[in-house]
Amino acid sequence: MINFIPNEDKLNPDVFSDLEKLTGVKMPHDFVEFYCNHSAIEGTEGDLFIDVDNEPLQFDDLFPVEYMIEKVEQLLQHGLNPNEQGVVIPFGYDSALNWFCFHFENGTSTPNIIWMNSEQLVLEGSQLNGIIKVRDTFTNFLNDLYEEE
Repeated sequence: MINFIPNEDKLNPDVFSDLEKLTGVKMPHDFVEFYCNHSAIEGTEGDLFIDVDNEPLQFDDLFPVEYMIEKVEQLLQHGLNPNEQGVVIPFGYDSALNWFCFHFENGTSTPNIIWMNSEQLVLEGSQLNGIIKVRDTFTNFLNDLYEEE
């Protein structure tokens, strides 16, 4: 069973204001709602996965907002040009520290969820190579997580 651990003290959605100013996009409502009300996602009996084209991708947990900002700054420092590739905001990670991200393609206000090999991005500079589209919304991402012992 998957546990969505509630926050003892609900966070204010303003916690995302610095991130939104940095990226120029508004965080998805379903993510903000979930993040402000929950402190973690964990399996009760094993690791969490999401299936993408019959391949399981492991999911460990969500980044704190400060890490999301740090990761966006890291992407910008490596030359990721939001005007060319859209805005990418890492929000979670797997056991190998690869990232699950929101990808706001140019001109869109609703992001896809992608998985990104964080080492490959650093090695290949500004290109969005080594990414896999995972889901079209954060709600679908949560609904499709499953546990494996």
